[in-house]
Amino acid sequence: DTWFPEISRHLAWMGAELIVNVVRTPTSDRAQELVLNRANAITNQVFVASVNSAAPSGTGRSLVIDPQGTVRAETVDASDTTLTDVIDLDEVSN
Repeated sequence: DTWFPEISRHLAWMGAELIVNVVRTPTSDRAQELVLNRANAITNQVFVASVNSAAPSGTGRSLVIDPQGTVRAETVDASDTTLTDVIDLDEVSN
């Protein structure tokens, strides 16, 4: 859960290089989740893939973030879209 930073911190401490955050957010809270996911990636120096369901049960806007907080790939709406990216886990320093 991206709203509780200690979870991401613990996963990184255990050696995670990629944290996958799967949600079903149909509300305006998605904007805050995007900010929190970028912060978790930067703070913990890991990749984060935040995946939200498409309409009508979610607002979409899935993304992949690198350890520097850069959004590498993103969907822009709530349509049924496939998001892909190739990441280099060597960018993560454990």
